[in-house]
Amino acid sequence: MNFRKAAAILCFIQISCISSGPTGSSPDINLIVPGKTAEGYSIGDTIQINDEINIITVPGNIKEIIKIEAFSSLNFDSILYKQDSVILFVENKSIIAIAGLKSERRITSDAVKLSAGTGNFVQNYGTSGLETFTISNHTVHMYKATGIAVFDDNSDDIINMYMIFRK
Repeated sequence: MNFRKAAAILCFIQISCISSGPTGSSPDINLIVPGKTAEGYSIGDTIQINDEINIITVPGNIKEIIKIEAFSSLNFDSILYKQDSVILFVENKSIIAIAGLKSERRITSDAVKLSAGTGNFVQNYGTSGLETFTISNHTVHMYKATGIAVFDDNSDDIINMYMIFRK
């Protein structure tokens, strides 16, 4: 390959890299990064209030709601709820946990589809670090070191809710 061809190719690559992709694009609500992001929100971000979000200001601990001691380190001072979509647990205006209420079209950064169910989720994430809790007919599979838990109501292999939290 001669120098002119190489220079032209490099110039083309540089221009296409600079000009590709939308600027200021919105976050992908379908991507879940355990311990970091879900539903377009990120752990540690300061929350922006809008009309779509309902606020409940009640200090507490996630373990009081879920009734599982493993969540005892997650304290909040308010809960923000977006209709049939997401619950944000907030402490000092900073997101500490995100509960997603939809599993369809949701995929983790490890390429695990939540719509494939709890069995598939556990098979892909493995048993190392897995804690499983059963309360009545509800099952929670939690990977505390990773920062994700999936909830299966009725133990029917359907992920009814998932939660990401700081590690």
